[in-house]
Amino acid sequence: MFWRRKKRAPVQISREDLLKLVPLKNPVLKWEKNSGEVSVFVPMGEFKHTTRLARRVGSQPPRRIVLDRLSTDVWELCDGINTIDDIVLRFCATHRVQRHQAEPAIIALLGRLTGKGLVAMTPRQVPPGKQSSRTPGEELSE
Repeated sequence: MFWRRKKRAPVQISREDLLKLVPLKNPVLKWEKNSGEVSVFVPMGEFKHTTRLARRVGSQPPRRIVLDRLSTDVWELCDGINTIDDIVLRFCATHRVQRHQAEPAIIALLGRLTGKGLVAMTPRQVPPGKQSSRTPGEELSE
């Protein structure tokens, strides 16, 4: 008889807490930027479907994921320093879009990148004795 895994309940997180998360690129992955687009090379797992030739030779070519120009801008800001809120604000300033248009799209993109293992979300590390003076939605000073 087949057993089904029970699906985990999705984690509920408030919008304010979500905007405080810091996306960080997976340090194991290799990536390159060509003509404004980023190509991310994901090593194939041991049990992934591969070609017959790759199985015979013993090497598995990495899977290549190409990000478009707008996704590339978000990818480059995932440096472990910028919060999601910072990324949204910089994206809005760069591409001249309104926040209510960009925020859901960027959150969805980061969710897809997280699901593929390209990006991880970490809480912002505030040094002891210092409090963040900026709140989500406040403009960045550059």
